[in-house]
Amino acid sequence: MSLNADNIYIGYHGTDYDNVESILKNRFRISDKADEWLGHGIYFFTEGISDPIENAKEWAINQAWDKVAKRYSYQKYAVLKAEVSGERVLDLTTTEGLRVYNEMRNLFIREWVEVSKRNLSQKHAVLEAEVSGKRVLGLTMKEGLLDYNEKRNLFIREYESLFDRGRDIRQDNCKMSNLIIKRRKLDILINHLYIKNKTQRILNLVSNAPNTTVMLVTKPQSIKSIKIISSGEII
Repeated sequence: MSLNADNIYIGYHGTDYDNVESILKNRFRISDKADEWLGHGIYFFTEGISDPIENAKEWAINQAWDKVAKRYSYQKYAVLKAEVSGERVLDLTTTEGLRVYNEMRNLFIREWVEVSKRNLSQKHAVLEAEVSGKRVLGLTMKEGLLDYNEKRNLFIREYESLFDRGRDIRQDNCKMSNLIIKRRKLDILINHLYIKNKTQRILNLVSNAPNTTVMLVTKPQSIKSIKIISSGEII
């Protein structure tokens, strides 16, 4: 991890060489597929388990391969280096970071159970609920019940796709990370991941042991500088 007193992190991004001009001019676009590894944002390899520059290069080359056409969709790759400023950083490569992530995940589960499942039919009962970490008391009043129901419905809409039994579980990591990013207003999320290299892709090798360190940047404006550091032909 590269961090100095100015909270500057260094990341490397591999891409089609033809994308470089647009990225340097217009910045990176947010990756927002439903099954992103760490949630929605801009992805970089960073210092950690393995060489992030080599990781970015290999990613760019592997992404060029068209499995249907059986050929490379572009012939030249580029690796970009970015300086990223972030004060609100959750680093899941540390024990403390994992503790925070697990606490947040358990909080969301408690909120889902308490807020979405509580029976509000007995309007004259003294109710209390945990909503966004705050105690809401005295819900015997009409105003209190309306406020409670509003918050309850908000949680249901926010969480139902995450906890619905019929969901696509391949999207769980992305959805949970997005909730944590939103709740904690994160600038950066970092984690060790297993990303298949060329040989592992050919073998379709699955593993729980990570081989890279990845940094997710949640806002394009956090990226302070971008420059190309290497490029080459794909052969």
